[in-house]
Amino acid sequence: MAELEGKILGRYELKELIGRGSMAEVYKGYDRLLKREIAVKVFKHTEEQMLLRFIREAEVMSQMSHPHLVTIYDSDSSLIGNIAWYYYIMPLMKGSTLRTRIQRSPL
Repeated sequence: MAELEGKILGRYELKELIGRGSMAEVYKGYDRLLKREIAVKVFKHTEEQMLLRFIREAEVMSQMSHPHLVTIYDSDSSLIGNIAWYYYIMPLMKGSTLRTRIQRSPL
């Protein structure tokens, strides 16, 4: 899905692919309204059950507040061509991925 680099989802510009998981890919992005770097998690499947899980994840995480959890700023869907892309917006965290940290040593 790196073909989304440079694309616009809503008010968010996707700069570069920075992470990949089983359900979604994460891009370094830019919020053109608030003029700040953000992370954009983009759903990458077509199965409805997986989409419902992705949407539920955004809903649950947006209602939680804890220093060890990432805040969800926004979630939405946007058309690129005739494809609807579902995504949510989080703060951009500098450093390595969780997968890389676990591979180096247990948390």
